[in-house]
Amino acid sequence: MKSYILIAFLLTEPVVYESKALCWEARDTINASQTMGDPAVCIPQGNYRPHVSINDFFDLILRLENLPPKNPDVQEE
Repeated sequence: MKSYILIAFLLTEPVVYESKALCWEARDTINASQTMGDPAVCIPQGNYRPHVSINDFFDLILRLENLPPKNPDVQEE
């Protein structure tokens, strides 16, 4: 379950690089190791400001893990 949540988070939050050179380096590394599919591209950042950080996401996971177990609706006989 955690892996699905992490994948969903990473697919909705864009990966942002500090410079164009870093983005191109990551693009070239991905394209060199990729054997199938579309090539990776670099898209300019624009004015995007994330409202949730990866640290907030990990805090959420820790809080979910610390929740008490749910009581089952149906008891087994």
